[in-house]
Amino acid sequence: MFSIQCGHPAAVPRSLRMFMHKWLDVAVMQDAVCRFVGWHDFVPFAANPHRVLETTVKNIFSFEVKKVGFRITFIVRGDGFL
Repeated sequence: MFSIQCGHPAAVPRSLRMFMHKWLDVAVMQDAVCRFVGWHDFVPFAANPHRVLETTVKNIFSFEVKKVGFRITFIVRGDGFL
């Protein structure tokens, strides 16, 4: 789970959030996240690209974008993360 705070800073750990001064179009994001569902190779996102992994191909089961107040939250479910 990762959150973006729009408009007002939040008391959420920095590792789990990002602050944006501009408002984001949540409807467009909700429409776009369906493209992330399925099998994808995440090697470009590996923290250490030289680390030997069994596979960098992961299955994203679901990806949701929710907006509550000033906070936009991304909820990603998959079979593994790098």
